[in-house]
Formats: sequence, structure tokens, C-alpha cells
Amino acid sequence: ASPLTAAITGLSRSNISVRPAKPPMPYSVYSPSPFSAAALRSQPAEKMRFAISALTLHHLEPAAAASYLAAMDAVARAGLVVNDLARSRTALILVWLATRVLACGRLSRHDGPLSVKRAYTPDEVRGLCARAGLRHGVIRRYAPLLRYCLVGGRGLAR
Repeated sequence: ASPLTAAITGLSRSNISVRPAKPPMPYSVYSPSPFSAAALRSQPAEKMRFAISALTLHHLEPAAAASYLAAMDAVARAGLVVNDLARSRTALILVWLATRVLACGRLSRHDGPLSVKRAYTPDEVRGLCARAGLRHGVIRRYAPLLRYCLVGGRGLAR
């Protein structure tokens, strides 16, 4: 049996996190680069099978978030997966409590609740999808984890 080969392009907002990244599995090709919407859009159309995003969307303003989703859809043949925080009053209270009860530093006590406040609700993500022209998408909320997962893209329509 031949080994599985995966070409993985990693994008990150921080050069610090990109630099030490190692391939996630043997026999893979990994090319990390700094994140920007332009970096994602610079990939050839349908170059990747999937575009996967984890905990990124809440860092983007609505116009940039819609642009990001559109760019993910453009580069992914099979589809996209977006996992992020879901904004809710319960999430804000739980994160606020967790960052005070657990031994969290000042940065975490500030950034945790701020991230929840900046996060999108599933309904807002549906609006971002519409704005991005993403017609085939399913959003599932994982309330105990304070997150949602969007699975979508042109590949789902095929």
C-alpha cells in the first residue's frame, strides 16, 4: 500500500505560530504562510479539496468575514469547514467565570470574554454566508462547547 500524501497549506495571523509548525502526519507536504485574505485568494481556484478554518472568523469584521468565506469557497473543490465561537449570553458568562476561577493570566481574562463578544451567532453566520454567495451550507451549534460548525461550499451541491 502506498502512503497517504497530503498537501497542507497553513495560514496563520501570527508568524510566530506559523514558523514552528510541523507536518501533522508523515508523508505530507506542509507550506505554512502568514494569513491574509489575499494569501487565501492567491491560491488557484479549486486548488484544495477542503478549506478548514478554526477560531478565525470572530477576529474578522463582517465584510472581511464574508470575503474570507467567499475566498474559502473559491479555493475548495469539495467544501469548507468553519469552527468558531458562538456568541451568546451563556457563553459570555461561562467564559467570564472560567477566566476568573481558573488560574488565567490578565491577557486571558481580557481576551476570552472579548472573543465571545466579537463572535457571531449562527444566524449572523448565515447572513455572512449569504453575503459571500455561499448557498450550500449547514450550521450546527454545539452549545456545550460554546461553538458552531459551518459545513458548506459548492462541492456540497454536486
